[in-house]
Amino acid sequence: MIGQEGRYHMSEHEKYRNVKQKAAITIIAFLIFIAFVVETVAVMGISVESFAAETEISEEQQEELETSELSEEQTEQQQQPETIETEGNEEEINSTETEITEEEKDTIEEKTEEERVDEQSTNEEEPDIQESDTEDHLTEEQSTEEKPTEVSRDNENKKIETDAMEISVPIYNYDIVNVVVPTSYAVALNPYELPIRVNETTVSTNQVVARNYGIINKSTLDKIVTVSLVVEDQNDGKITFVDSEEAVMNADKDTYAVYFTAVPADDSGIKTGSGNVDVNKDTTAAELADVSMTGAENSAVVLKEGKNQIAFKLSKAVYQYENGQEINIDTAQDKDVRKQMELTSLATDGTGAAAFTFNGVMNQQADWSKITNGIKVSVVYSYETAAGDERIADGTSTVLYRNGNEN
Repeated sequence: MIGQEGRYHMSEHEKYRNVKQKAAITIIAFLIFIAFVVETVAVMGISVESFAAETEISEEQQEELETSELSEEQTEQQQQPETIETEGNEEEINSTETEITEEEKDTIEEKTEEERVDEQSTNEEEPDIQESDTEDHLTEEQSTEEKPTEVSRDNENKKIETDAMEISVPIYNYDIVNVVVPTSYAVALNPYELPIRVNETTVSTNQVVARNYGIINKSTLDKIVTVSLVVEDQNDGKITFVDSEEAVMNADKDTYAVYFTAVPADDSGIKTGSGNVDVNKDTTAAELADVSMTGAENSAVVLKEGKNQIAFKLSKAVYQYENGQEINIDTAQDKDVRKQMELTSLATDGTGAAAFTFNGVMNQQADWSKITNGIKVSVVYSYETAAGDERIADGTSTVLYRNGNEN
């Protein structure tokens, strides 16, 4: 037993000795290597100080490299989500991220495809932009040389206009206004119904005696002719103007009642002189002071003291060019063509002429000898162009439907 232990201890000792020998050999070998390196460096002209400096620089570069790597790691950590301390939480986050990625995968792919299409479109448009930039950077001399070409290209698509030509457009004046009215009047009150000669062919016993007065329209347009009749009592208001014949009959002897009317002609026509000739374009104003007509009593206008009116619509006359003249659009510059026209006739349907007279009754019971003065009637004519929508009173051809002549 002792012998075996002794061999065991001897074996351990031998091992230790062998290790020391190997270590010594290694140290010697290392020293020899160092010496070899030093000798080699000396031969190459590199000093130990330069080697040390390079070694030191390398260490500084190594520190910079480590610092750079550390900065990159910190940047990545800032861009990444916060680190979860436990492994369980990290697995849960990774799982959530995986689920989001699966749900939005299609959307991300679609967006990627749209971005690729947009990028492709942008790339296709870039040549135009580059070309535009190139044109913008042309020198002034190059731009001047290319101008004729650009103008020529614009002229191909540009509408060409001629110089303005002035056209004289005259308005031919054909508005002839010619309304003929009487120049004299004869009216009398005859309360005692005495025979009164009115003209060569007529003797009247009416209580209101008057001639018939005509109006004709020789104008080129239809006219409304209004006759204003202003009645005045010249006996300080002793005469009373009433509304009807019945009012006269019912008046007492002390009332000087008068029913005074203006009676228009009916639609049977108007004649001049002895009643054999229709009024026409040659009828004069003097002739219109005594015409023949039949009165339309239903259209009579009752005259009161003051202003009263009766109106007529007279149709336009007929004109034509005088002596075969004509208007030539190429040469006629005189816009007033009235002098080239001549009157040929009044309105052919007889509506170019009108007439009226005075009529009425007086209170025969009153003593009219006590009335020393009569009455005064003032006549004023006015006319205007007709509108065309006027209504004519029944039983007449020209009297307007108004002023109490509604019948």
